[in-house]
Amino acid sequence: MKQIFNLAYTNLIIPASGSFARRIMSRPMLHTVLSHQKKDLDFSFACIVDSGADYCVFPARYGEILGLNIESGRRLRSGGLGGGDVLYFHKVTVKVVLDGEPVQFHCRAGFSRTMDKAGIGFLGRHGFFELFEDVCFHEDKKKFVLKTNDDLDFEE
Repeated sequence: MKQIFNLAYTNLIIPASGSFARRIMSRPMLHTVLSHQKKDLDFSFACIVDSGADYCVFPARYGEILGLNIESGRRLRSGGLGGGDVLYFHKVTVKVVLDGEPVQFHCRAGFSRTMDKAGIGFLGRHGFFELFEDVCFHEDKKKFVLKTNDDLDFEE
């Protein structure tokens, strides 16, 4: 059965840096908890639902809290508008809340040392977007919509 989740954007505070003043930007975000081999993070963190991200990527320190040896994962040099980065991929369980409904899914995610300072993650095309039939962003309304496939059955 298809499910449609209508979700509001969340304000993201960008601290002042150099000549740039502090800014508040609305982004499509979900609070996320990671787990690995029955160990959960004991906190949630914000992840941007990012159509420009090829993969789900999380701060390396969160993987280490779960007991992962980050550098033992498959290594990938990535690039993008923000510059290059090295990602280390591990299989984890990702837990999010969609319209008050807790859902979880397995994902081979990248872990990044450069993301440790910001403490946020990215839910990208491989691992997250592919779970849905449709992902729509409504910038004017500051909302995003996730529509599941008929056969999608989130784990509980």
